Amino acid sequence: MREAIQICGFLNENSDVCLGFSKTRGTKGSGIGDKIAYKFCYALKSCDALQKDIITSIEDVKIFMEDLDVDRISDMVSNIIRLPLLQYTKTQCENYNIPMQKLQTKPFWDGETNQWERYNDYPQLIVNGERKLLVPKKLVSDSNNFTWFNFLQHYIYNSLIDKNLKEESSLVMRRKDGAKYVTKKSIKEDLEKNFVIDKKFCEKFAIENPELYRLFKEEIINKYNVSIEDENETKSLGLNFSVSEKEKTVNSNIKSAFLKGNTKEHILTFYENSESANFINKDKVIKIKFKVVVNPPSYATYETKFRLLPSPYQARLYDLSSLFAGKIHACLCRNWKSKVKGRDFYDYVFFLSIGTKVNLQNLKAKLVQSNFIQEDYDLTIKNLKALLNERFANMDFEKVKEDVLPFIKNKSKLDIWSKEFFIEITKRIASI
Repeated sequence: MREAIQICGFLNENSDVCLGFSKTRGTKGSGIGDKIAYKFCYALKSCDALQKDIITSIEDVKIFMEDLDVDRISDMVSNIIRLPLLQYTKTQCENYNIPMQKLQTKPFWDGETNQWERYNDYPQLIVNGERKLLVPKKLVSDSNNFTWFNFLQHYIYNSLIDKNLKEESSLVMRRKDGAKYVTKKSIKEDLEKNFVIDKKFCEKFAIENPELYRLFKEEIINKYNVSIEDENETKSLGLNFSVSEKEKTVNSNIKSAFLKGNTKEHILTFYENSESANFINKDKVIKIKFKVVVNPPSYATYETKFRLLPSPYQARLYDLSSLFAGKIHACLCRNWKSKVKGRDFYDYVFFLSIGTKVNLQNLKAKLVQSNFIQEDYDLTIKNLKALLNERFANMDFEKVKEDVLPFIKNKSKLDIWSKEFFIEITKRIASI
């Protein structure tokens, strides 16, 4: 234990990388320090998550142990990998002709000798009298995502929601359309009757559900890796876009991500002599939103389309019957904020107007996944019409139209929209 405390004593604050932040000391964060090194070693020795192989890397430590925030983890890691950072800084300074000074290095961890070492007369970057280390972007993680609170909010609570839905516990409620749901608030309040919701609770839950914690880690890592890969892909095309995934407060089968880039910069990239660029605010941002269904329901059918512009390509798409299944699912299940999303009903009319038949198997899989119906429900065309008619009979179509009106020129097209209209056209539904 004494040796461990001595080793951890070198994991002090590392202002060389300027990644931490302090209100009173700028970028000089709070390192681990001798007193915290003592507490850290003893806490680690008695940590159940370590004994159960839940903690497998230094990043895991901040999830389950008190007094260790992201700044301290950053300090610990940057001290350990100081030598690669020194080498990277030296290479970049040489590439860009940035002057360096030869000094004795601060301690770095040597994996071969298993001890802290120093180099004498090693070239180092000095800025305003202070040493600085350059850090490759791909080494800087999104620390706001990898936290015990994120594990609690988006994984523990969501897993308990699924568990309560399957067991049909007393926490299960029903919406007006019959869909079952459980709120995170009710899960939290139920837990607080018996537990203190803190890092220790998350540690206990992770030990009892190791696969859930591994999934949490994998998704955070994959999200970060994909973001870096996507940014590199856009840069290879001459585009300077950042990629970020939208964090959701509720359990969802849909992941959202945004591409963001400077509007003026990209207008000039595509149209070098564009005069319109002069009228664009330099801070204006292009935002492109992507939505991906991460666990799509079964039985969808596809078709392949070929196009020639901007260059020849092919795309595999849902066919019309599967798209119609998705739209009927939206009409039955989706409420948008505090109102119905009227555009779903506009599309419903469109699919019927061109004689599209519905992929009934795919629709049933969607409704089961949304807990709107049970697996053993017999979804026939007759039963589907009954579900839709019940939905239409209880809707305020004036509010439905309000959502659609801003998007169409001939607003009189919606004058016919009513409960009777939708119930009548629903008689036309057929399956493939």
